[in-house]
Amino acid sequence: AAQEGISTTYYDQLNAAGVLSSNSLSGYPEKFINYTNPAAVTIIEAMIDKQCAQKGFDAVETDLDETWGGEEGNPTFTPAATLTQANEETYLTTLANYMHSVGLGWIAKNLDDEGSASFVSDMQPKAQGMVSEECNFNVSCSLLSSFLSAGKWIGNAEYTSDNETQAKFCASDNSANINGILFNVNLDGGRAPCR
Repeated sequence: AAQEGISTTYYDQLNAAGVLSSNSLSGYPEKFINYTNPAAVTIIEAMIDKQCAQKGFDAVETDLDETWGGEEGNPTFTPAATLTQANEETYLTTLANYMHSVGLGWIAKNLDDEGSASFVSDMQPKAQGMVSEECNFNVSCSLLSSFLSAGKWIGNAEYTSDNETQAKFCASDNSANINGILFNVNLDGGRAPCR
């Protein structure tokens, strides 16, 4: 933040605005954002501008694009707020429109995690591509069909921690034109792309 001339980190701004959950994402030191609060959108857009647009990035890959159904855990907000598919679609559409307005593409992340084909297809027109984690292991690759039909790039990360091997998923990823790659879960042991 100091290097970018920002006196308060984005995390501290979100915390001060009261839009972070009191609980953390299971297994990670991350909080949920109450994206139904307009203050959250304003702060995230400022972060996208400063950290991506002003630095000449081509696109932004968002993360945890699927917190509405509890797949990542159930956030606790004060005051209470419930995240829905419609809320998340509004939030992601707002961010995608903002990214496009400042010359950035949007790479969506894990839209298939909630198991909702409508969520994936609703978001597809706004995204230039998508990253999925473990769509083979989770048996959710078929939910990406709207991206494939539109000819959009899909990257798929599978992890050795789930006993995945290239032999288990590369043939299907390659035939579907999905760019599959095998990682260890710590992301420190190299990578093995399918093609």
